[in-house]
Amino acid sequence: MGLAVATVTVLVFALVEVLLAWFVFLGRNWARTVAMSLSTAAICLQEFDVVNGGPDISLRSNLPGLAPDILLILALSSKRARDYALRPHKEPKRDSGRTGGPVAVLNRARRKDLDSREGTGAR
Repeated sequence: MGLAVATVTVLVFALVEVLLAWFVFLGRNWARTVAMSLSTAAICLQEFDVVNGGPDISLRSNLPGLAPDILLILALSSKRARDYALRPHKEPKRDSGRTGGPVAVLNRARRKDLDSREGTGAR
């Protein structure tokens, strides 16, 4: 029973991390801030553990977990990352090839207008 709970917890945590990474990739500033905050908390907890008698920082114990957190903070706190996250987002475009909707209706009207000007008639 305990193993199943631990497995589900790890899978939920992994899913949240993947979603957070996806939102950072999409340029969401809140995701960038949350990722940096979680990394800062992880670094502080590891430092607190070392100061209070936990294992020293070594390649064998906790360096592989500490290094990505530091690198993540360095990468996401740069000016380029901030500019990327704070850039204006464009509205998604409608597919004008689909039938229906205002864009398709407008395109059909433009086509008819152009055809009538050229004297070819409606197609």
